[in-house]
Amino acid sequence: MSGPSETATPPADGLTTAEHKLRDSLNSDQWQRQSCEHDKAPGAKAALLCSVTTEGGTLKADIVTYLSKDKLQEVYRTYARGLPLGNCDVSRNVHGSWHEKGSTMPTGDMACFTLANGQYLITCTYYDRPALFQVRYASAEAITRWWQTLDPVFRTG
Repeated sequence: MSGPSETATPPADGLTTAEHKLRDSLNSDQWQRQSCEHDKAPGAKAALLCSVTTEGGTLKADIVTYLSKDKLQEVYRTYARGLPLGNCDVSRNVHGSWHEKGSTMPTGDMACFTLANGQYLITCTYYDRPALFQVRYASAEAITRWWQTLDPVFRTG
């Protein structure tokens, strides 16, 4: 008599259960969920690299969730360390808060700066969930324009 297998077959896409949950929570109006692949982020619950399309074009972006908001803030502080307070929409190499498109309340913390390899990085946290979003590109001006056309990252409702 044979019973059910004790070993679960891993999903064909290679994503963990937590990564599937994260992927499925993304706003499919701009996030190409089928493009999402496993990514690495120290201390993360789930980490994905996905294609995101806005009016400014398509870029790959990281979306990461952590087990707690404390861990999220610890990670964010490593990005924001040494950056002056400012608004990434109008300044470079600063940190501050950000508003998701259509929101009047701040959505989370934001840092934007040039990496050692010359790419410009925008990284954002969320106040309502232990999640971090980041995108990088060669041109600070182009990525800022792209960023300004991004719809909310997560599905609503």
